[in-house]
Amino acid sequence: MDQPAGYHTDSFQVDGLTAVAAREYLNPGFRIVLHRWRGHEALPDVVLCKPPRTDEGVLVSADRLNVLAGCQNRDTTPRNHYDVVVYSTITGQPVGHVVSEALPATWIVWNQRLVYFVPERAGIGDLSSAKPLYEWTLRSTRYLGPYPPSARRR
Repeated sequence: MDQPAGYHTDSFQVDGLTAVAAREYLNPGFRIVLHRWRGHEALPDVVLCKPPRTDEGVLVSADRLNVLAGCQNRDTTPRNHYDVVVYSTITGQPVGHVVSEALPATWIVWNQRLVYFVPERAGIGDLSSAKPLYEWTLRSTRYLGPYPPSARRR
């Protein structure tokens, strides 16, 4: 018998709920799911997506009110992009989605907008229309120039 495999977030609390977001492998494929409990009562699992490949992730918002899954669906998402779907942790209902070329590192939902940070840039996406609205490049502290002669000899 196959056993679930994958990874999960640490359990977190929000509005009297305990929740865990997970990427699970159940033969024959993967799913990204939100498990929730109110006290000892398990609430129905919320399947965020069933990705056709393994290039996906699951993240919890900074305020823990929402969870995000990034899936690469060949039929609906451009190559090298993610369909970033957002669900409410409390209700389990979809909030919206955005197509993005990267999964956010830190994010929050504000007025039907996904406000996110990806290393070296920040952006806002509209969860109603699935379109990115703004993106700003942040100052990079990486040195991209040539190394000084003394460093090259080492």
